[in-house]
Amino acid sequence: RAKSPETTSTTPTKTDTYRTTPEQYTTLLTLLNATLLWNPPATRNRKPTLADALTITLIYLRINHTKHHLADRFSIHQPTVSRTINTIEKALAIALKSSVRSLESSFTYPGSA
Repeated sequence: RAKSPETTSTTPTKTDTYRTTPEQYTTLLTLLNATLLWNPPATRNRKPTLADALTITLIYLRINHTKHHLADRFSIHQPTVSRTINTIEKALAIALKSSVRSLESSFTYPGSA
């Protein structure tokens, strides 16, 4: 298994952000930090860092790599990848809910009835 470099910085390089700008990536990471308790006290640390978890999820959603490929790339088990993606997707849905307009409001323009 090839190990990927540890993504611990909150300011990723262009290649780390997987088709998001560094600002978008940092915003998502900040929202996740505010929404999700990634390493609760009195528990062992999770293998992927929160930044790695976001990167794994972005790769999965955007590039559509298999979970098995992601497990090899990040040197973790495939079930860990599945749990990580599910957790991050749910947390992003909660964090972004207030900033994403509903479909109805997207079609409402000033002056329309």
